[in-house]
Amino acid sequence: MIWTLEEEKRLAVLLSIIDIGGYGTKKRVLDIIREMDYLKFEKKELEWKHNRPELVWRNHLAWIRKTLKRDGFIDGTIRNEWRITPTGKDHFCSGYMID
Repeated sequence: MIWTLEEEKRLAVLLSIIDIGGYGTKKRVLDIIREMDYLKFEKKELEWKHNRPELVWRNHLAWIRKTLKRDGFIDGTIRNEWRITPTGKDHFCSGYMID
């Protein structure tokens, strides 16, 4: 199966959340993505944003999280808690054929 870059990033976010028990802070989820090398980043993604002290890739994955929330795969009711929903887990397991 060939995934788009967007799909790869969605997978990385969901996998990272699952890895840490189903929920975690933005920092923890993104740190796991980096520690586990789930994604390879281009040079420009490793640069700091010009308008705030955050790496470009971390900001972009926060937007990916927003789309996952919109699609019902992440629960966004608690501030700074990235929690996978049962729908998100089902989507992850069926969409990526992982048990």
